[in-house]
Amino acid sequence: MRGMGMAWVIGAGLMAGPAAAEEACRLTDAVYGQADGYALAFAAPGAGAIAGTSQDFTLSGPRLGAPLTGAVIWNNGFSRPNGFLTHDCPPDADEEELAACTLWEGVLYAVSGGGIDLLPEAADAPAPEQILLPDLGRTLRYSALPFAEALDGPPWDVFTLEACRK
Repeated sequence: MRGMGMAWVIGAGLMAGPAAAEEACRLTDAVYGQADGYALAFAAPGAGAIAGTSQDFTLSGPRLGAPLTGAVIWNNGFSRPNGFLTHDCPPDADEEELAACTLWEGVLYAVSGGGIDLLPEAADAPAPEQILLPDLGRTLRYSALPFAEALDGPPWDVFTLEACRK
């Protein structure tokens, strides 16, 4: 099973262990991981976030170099949590620049208790056991990342709750 083994991310201020993290962790404090070292971390939207943003998130890992940044947007145009991951976007990117630096886009799903649902809209919702980003690995492997061809082990599409930043 993928998802365990994120010791390099767990540090001061984190409550370690999936069981402890599931009990009291909110989505914006959650850190999800994979056995091969990839980590997905959520946060409340930052200042200047796109309207309708419910969460910001980052994807980091041993073969990515700098973390990829992303956001989850719910708005009138989306009845689902539409997320996107970017690489080297200018902070004030316009629509064209954002499209050029977006590597992955899709719906984020929450997996808990054997069921699959949409990622919660509320940033302070309880963190689900797992997060599913459909087609993430394949998309990154064949993306415009300068090192994409070297991603012999891109991240898998499923991330398991491993820690809670408190």
